[in-house]
Amino acid sequence: MRFSLKRHMQISVRDLVSYCLRSGDLVQEFMSSIRAVDGIRSHQKVQNSRPEEYKREVLISHQVETDDFIVDIGGRIDGVYQYPDHAVVDEIKSTNKSLDTIEKEPNPIHWGQVKVYAYFYALQQEMDTIDTQLTYFHLDTGETREFKRSFSREELEGFFNELLVDYLGWASMLGKWMQQRDESIRAIKFPFTSYRPGQDQMAQEVYQAIQGRGQFIVEAPTGIGKTMAAIFPAVKAIGNGFIEKFFYLTAKTTGRAIAQKTLEDLRAKGLKFKSLTLTAKEKICFCPGSACNGEECEFARGYFDRINEAVKTIFQQEALTREVIEAGAREFSVCPFEF
Repeated sequence: MRFSLKRHMQISVRDLVSYCLRSGDLVQEFMSSIRAVDGIRSHQKVQNSRPEEYKREVLISHQVETDDFIVDIGGRIDGVYQYPDHAVVDEIKSTNKSLDTIEKEPNPIHWGQVKVYAYFYALQQEMDTIDTQLTYFHLDTGETREFKRSFSREELEGFFNELLVDYLGWASMLGKWMQQRDESIRAIKFPFTSYRPGQDQMAQEVYQAIQGRGQFIVEAPTGIGKTMAAIFPAVKAIGNGFIEKFFYLTAKTTGRAIAQKTLEDLRAKGLKFKSLTLTAKEKICFCPGSACNGEECEFARGYFDRINEAVKTIFQQEALTREVIEAGAREFSVCPFEF
């Protein structure tokens, strides 16, 4: 029996393309639940209007093996025109933007998504060339517009490989960090010589609740070390693969400070662990009173052109406190709240 030490990763086509091809300004948009339902219905309306050669909701996947990773990339194509001599991969997008604007300024993420889908489909069907189509449905007018491009499988393969190399650079950094983190979690012991009364029992109950995906409610007096009794077993649960992350919510600034100090105490004993302090938008915004778009805020302008490098740089830190986030945001001129 052969065992692989390679890290197994799963990623959607949408996430792969979004990470690699995002660019331009940050735009703060709100879509109501009604609008979201309209988007779903618009997809269905377009799909229902297609001819019998059109197959809806086509599941697609592809696996790539590198020196360090086994990567499964998958997604669901909105539709494929299946003809005897060729195929057209169709991706449907609902929008409020002018369709004329979309024609003049093609969305690289939308085209990237349909190209990766087309590559996987061409591989699956052993096709040398394949057609792609982006169909836009305007939510206000009901107008649709279709944009078509043809590609060779060789072209699409080159495009996909460039995306994969870009993404795996980031994934490799993540993978190495996670290995270091998990090794440190398995090695670390409770940071104090003894438990306070009730602290050991609480820590065990927290761990068991996480392991069993249950709920645990505790009421205890001040001074038993509840923060450590909650955070320490949660950290251990990550090391044992029960969860990927946890949230520790506090009602007051003093509670936040205690949680941050608890993690620092564990780091002082050898723990390698990343923590992020979330701060309310009104407290961390660099441009209060400005709209979250490139026209009014310099930190929103070109945000996606700089965000990947900003994230890679700040990832070298372990305690991502408000002060660290603000300093990194100013260094790369990105919105600190979105960052």
